[in-house]
Amino acid sequence: MPSCGRFALLSALTLAACSNDPPKPDPAKEAAATAITAAPAVTTAAPAASPAPSIAASTSAAAPAAAPTSEEPSPKEWETAKLDVNVVKNWNRPGCMTRRIREWIRVACSEMTTQQGMPTSIQIVKGFPPAKFNVLTEQAGSIMLVFPATAGLDAEATFTFAKATFRFVARWPAGQPEPKELAAFEEIARRAAEGEPASGEPKEPPIKVELGR
Repeated sequence: MPSCGRFALLSALTLAACSNDPPKPDPAKEAAATAITAAPAVTTAAPAASPAPSIAASTSAAAPAAAPTSEEPSPKEWETAKLDVNVVKNWNRPGCMTRRIREWIRVACSEMTTQQGMPTSIQIVKGFPPAKFNVLTEQAGSIMLVFPATAGLDAEATFTFAKATFRFVARWPAGQPEPKELAAFEEIARRAAEGEPASGEPKEPPIKVELGR
């Protein structure tokens, strides 16, 4: 083969081999690709929906009853105060007497006036603030609950007598005028009198004993 033809063939083979080689990497492009891959993905989390306030939370957030605007009356003042039984609904069921001086109310239950036997105790369940002249455990045949009637009042107590137990509830919703009947008694339990069967139980017939003649 002539040398010129041999040279041309070698040149063609060299060009073909070069065209089959993989392209050389571009350092600048590789750096940019690495930076994009290494960058952390940024996601925007949707804000969590605020839960609706529960009934308990709404109740606990309610404003407390307003403070009284005057001092608690003394026992001497109560002695001269007039009866105001219309303030308490069903007052005649236990037979407790209600008196009022300014915003202060006293509910007194005495053995002399009650229809349910000896009054024994008052248990405050909620809402009634401490009062200097409360008589929560029977003294001289009487029990007494003293409290201020102010807006926002939501209170409950249990009055216990020898024959029955009553729930006493006093409410004055905040932002509203004072209710005509501020409180109410509701009977929740009744006890059988001594020597009588409980409600619904039949009496046993008396046993006759014949004496020998």
